[in-house]
Amino acid sequence: AINFNLMAIIIYLVLAFIYFGNFLSGKNMIAATDWMLGSYPTLKWMADYIRTAGTIAMWQPHIFGGLPTVAAFFADLFSPFTLARMFIPTHVVYALTFVLFMFLAGLGMYLFLKELGIEKTVALLGGLVYMFAGNLVTTTYAGHGGRMGAQALFPLALFLLHRGIKSKKL
Repeated sequence: AINFNLMAIIIYLVLAFIYFGNFLSGKNMIAATDWMLGSYPTLKWMADYIRTAGTIAMWQPHIFGGLPTVAAFFADLFSPFTLARMFIPTHVVYALTFVLFMFLAGLGMYLFLKELGIEKTVALLGGLVYMFAGNLVTTTYAGHGGRMGAQALFPLALFLLHRGIKSKKL
């Protein structure tokens, strides 16, 4: 007997990797407009700084004559993505964040639809449709990983909210 939930997880994960596969080798980079101009240089600079200095830079001297890093352009400074940039090129970590968010979008929608009582095959299809929805995947054009993350996690939040209300448990 096939575990349908495990099959759904594998399908969503494999499709997310296939969709962004061209950008995971390090040879190609997602040409995201905002990200290329603003985020990439600062994220790469911070990864290089941490790698050489062994600590987080508190000041970025190259933007507007200097900016504090913790309170300025380093939104994911205290996330696992910063740690990943120590070992994986910045642009590959960037592509991996989209893989993760796309996967979570599909999985979250699948879980939410199943929670609503929708048949599992239809829920699987609903997750696929959501993870490839235009408003989700086009966020890569501008490089808005945070926006994609919020949209990707929304169905998962609905799933947890619905389940919590139904079960009356945290």
